[in-house]
Amino acid sequence: PLRIIKYLIAIIQHHIKENGGEDLPLVYPMILYQGEKTWNHPTNFFELFSSADTDLAKQIFTGDFQLVDIHRIPDEEFKKHFWAGVFEAAIKWGAHRDITNILEDLKPKLIQIVDLNKNALIATLMYLANTSDSDVKDLFEWGKNVNELEGSIMTLAQKLKTEGFDEGIEKGANQRNFDIAETM
Repeated sequence: PLRIIKYLIAIIQHHIKENGGEDLPLVYPMILYQGEKTWNHPTNFFELFSSADTDLAKQIFTGDFQLVDIHRIPDEEFKKHFWAGVFEAAIKWGAHRDITNILEDLKPKLIQIVDLNKNALIATLMYLANTSDSDVKDLFEWGKNVNELEGSIMTLAQKLKTEGFDEGIEKGANQRNFDIAETM
């Protein structure tokens, strides 16, 4: 069933690419099997789930998806959600210029997260460093001034440095290949 779904999606994506996404085509899946042994694989996607999860899987995959429009949620509401609130705020405000003001407002929650799960905070700050219009240096300077976050900020700095180094190596290798191709 997973392969069939993959093919169905590929057909629909091709249709969208060629014709736009106004009306999707109805694609009927069918397997013509010619094996000598009896077919003994599921023919229904939902058979892949445990019997306890089948009804929930049907609801999730055939029902409407849940939309959370974080730009319409007041910032005060984020403060009520411990873990999710920090991530929601990061997603909501990540693309804004001065993210450090938002971080300052969230500082008590960020300090609590460091105490519980340093990697969660690093992931949030990595997201902000990669999506924010703020200068990454500003993020580091802000974090250095928060004693409880200093170790996480240094870990983030090392990860970004490593990523930048790896990206530089990749760009250098690509340039070398381009230079070789030009000389041929």
